[in-house]
Amino acid sequence: MSDRATSQEQSRAEQLRLKRQQISRAVVIPTKKEAPEPLRRPVVNPFGRSAVQQPSFEQPIKRASVITSHSTPFSTPLRETVSTPARRKAYHVAANGVETRLPSMPRLHFSWQWVSGFMVVVTLTAVLLMLTLDVFKVTQVQVEGLKRVQPADILAVVQNNTQSIFTIDRQKVVDEIGLAFPELTDTTLKVDMSGAILITAAERTPVMAWDAAESLFWFDADGVVMTPRGDVGPLMMVSSDSSVPLTKPVTGIHSAVDFANLVLARKIDPLTPADMINNLNPEVMKAAIDLNALLPGGASLVYDPISGMGWRDPRGWKVFFGLDLSNIAFKQVEYQAIVDALTAKGITPTVISVAHVDFPYYRTK
Repeated sequence: MSDRATSQEQSRAEQLRLKRQQISRAVVIPTKKEAPEPLRRPVVNPFGRSAVQQPSFEQPIKRASVITSHSTPFSTPLRETVSTPARRKAYHVAANGVETRLPSMPRLHFSWQWVSGFMVVVTLTAVLLMLTLDVFKVTQVQVEGLKRVQPADILAVVQNNTQSIFTIDRQKVVDEIGLAFPELTDTTLKVDMSGAILITAAERTPVMAWDAAESLFWFDADGVVMTPRGDVGPLMMVSSDSSVPLTKPVTGIHSAVDFANLVLARKIDPLTPADMINNLNPEVMKAAIDLNALLPGGASLVYDPISGMGWRDPRGWKVFFGLDLSNIAFKQVEYQAIVDALTAKGITPTVISVAHVDFPYYRTK
């Protein structure tokens, strides 16, 4: 009896021990926390009340975790989690239950770089407009102090060197005008914002015309050579079968080598208005002026590079007195004696020269 009771008690103790072991070994499984139910909003059915209405809702905003790292010298980098808002997403649920993601606009943040970029674009646009618009181009030239040179000729020179009034180089334009028109002096240039250019200059007054081998040149009192322009009235006229005796002889281009040398010389030493001003030989100029005062009626001045200055006698021949007219009275007496002697002999000369009083001569052919 006692043994049976003992066995029952032991069996109960063992049962309790086993039960406690089972409870301690049991794995506790955490339950998933349910997310809050989204806010439901009524949807207006475009097909009427008879159609089935489906709810439309917006998903809650989720915040993504962005891991950033910070480090300092001689230390272990630290990593911390910074919560930044994710891009907002909008969804629309149709009547058939299909979700559609709607497009979202990017979020723009103000930056001073936008202001600087806008200013750069505006500046470049303004510069291009100032260089290309017709309102800022050189359209007219006003000329003061000129009578023979036409404004249209000067306008062509100006437009060849500049297009916009903002890019005009005044000194360059003045130099180009001086190169094209050596008869102008004291040239000044002013620019108006309306696109008009005011040019003020003075013209040299021609006193002598020179007909050299069918090429006509004008000279002022200083001997500056000019291109004939306009009408200036009667001038002292000189004729010659040779070129004009200038202080800067004009060399011709006879081959490609001469042209290449001329181009290289212009690149190394470009022309200036002073280089373009050429003068008549001062001795020839003085002899022409002095001899013109002694010119008989009906005669005209002539020039020869060997015999010097003279005139064409109305009786049909040429007489030369040279360039030294210090003893012009004696030369005139000698010339008249030669004419009387030839007339007595019935000889009609073509040329008589008394340039050298010790060696006068005449030619009949």
